[in-house]
Amino acid sequence: MTAILRARSLQYDVEQVRRDFPILHRTVRGKKLVYLDNAATTQKPQAVIDRIVRYYTEENSNVHRGVHYLSEVATAAYESARTTVKRFLNARDEKEVVFTRGTTEGINLVASSWGRTNVRSGDEIVISAIEHHSNIVPWQLLCDGAQGVPHINIDVQDLGCDFYAFSSHKVYGPTGIGALYGREELLEAMPPYQGGGDMILSVSFEKTTYNALPYKFEAGTPNIEGVVALAAALDYVDAIGIENIAAHEQELLAYATARLREIEGLRLIGTAREKASVISFTLEGVHPHDIGTILDQEGIAIRTGHHCAQPLMMRFNVPATGRASFGMYNTTAEVDALVAGLSGRLQPALRRPLHDLSGRRRGHNPRRELRRQRLCDLQGLGLGHEHVREGEVARGSRADVSGVPQARHRRECRPRRGRTGPAGRVLRSIGVSGPGEVRHVGLAYVA
Repeated sequence: MTAILRARSLQYDVEQVRRDFPILHRTVRGKKLVYLDNAATTQKPQAVIDRIVRYYTEENSNVHRGVHYLSEVATAAYESARTTVKRFLNARDEKEVVFTRGTTEGINLVASSWGRTNVRSGDEIVISAIEHHSNIVPWQLLCDGAQGVPHINIDVQDLGCDFYAFSSHKVYGPTGIGALYGREELLEAMPPYQGGGDMILSVSFEKTTYNALPYKFEAGTPNIEGVVALAAALDYVDAIGIENIAAHEQELLAYATARLREIEGLRLIGTAREKASVISFTLEGVHPHDIGTILDQEGIAIRTGHHCAQPLMMRFNVPATGRASFGMYNTTAEVDALVAGLSGRLQPALRRPLHDLSGRRRGHNPRRELRRQRLCDLQGLGLGHEHVREGEVARGSRADVSGVPQARHRRECRPRRGRTGPAGRVLRSIGVSGPGEVRHVGLAYVA
């Protein structure tokens, strides 16, 4: 923890922070890793990794169920972590903190336990179009804090929320663990979510007496190492200071927004004034999945697709986007690398003319034409509309296929003589259409 304590100063020392994250020193495909997928999951500092190792090398035992030394040590560490989460969220009492597998399970717990007791036929569940799928599928009833905890101070008492759920892996902790805050009076009135060990006080064939809060919602052996490592992650964030992290990320967001606006054909999606350090974008003529694939060749990791927000994407008629999301360890140099990757490898595809193969004539062979132009087909010709990429329309075609679902699979590019075209070559749009229909729309790599 010495390194992170030195980082807590008026001058945010991002290079010092980066030294605490071992994975940031590796290379990907021969290039220095540029990790810009923090909204999906964050990387882990050495303090968190060390805490997991220490648990398994010095403390491993089951909690709440033993009188021997290791069980007592593990139980103390487990319950100390609950106190850390309580302090981090400013909950009133440790009884209001339930450990879960993450935000999704926390939402499902409330939807199932509170919902079974309180929702009746004819009631309406009110949600918005911007919710994550995990807040739609089980229905949205609580504050989803998965994207809030890593970036801003959270005070559940000040928020006045009934429930608040978050995931460890979004705040520099391990995967598979999270926490649910619930107001004590609501949790007391809710039936257990799952049955098993540790959530009971007594069991007989005639009657089961449930345990007190929060244990009645923590059935079975918990993810003990995940819980103690989550506490280490929150301590790490606290040591640096959430205000320092937020200020650094906002500076990155402003810098990245300005730089990305310099790129020809790039459209920013979502430009609210008060937003977290996330930028979604599209690039004219290039599918987001191909943007992600080509950037990966430069060692740059971004997220592409619908980002578990399909209702929102459909509402604004945006089939997919690329997304760069920043964390405490990202730098302006990494933003520059992203801009260089988008400008250097993808812009040639925008400046070169499209290859329109829509004309049909006697004896015309689209596959032979592709080979003649040294292009290879990624999806295969002659496929039906269900295989056309969502949102793409062939040049010169008579059909609008913008609402067609995206293909689930793409074949690897294989030019003549069985040679595999290297990923990252210049992309070109290919369109083959018949009278009144689109037979193929997609992208091809120069072989």
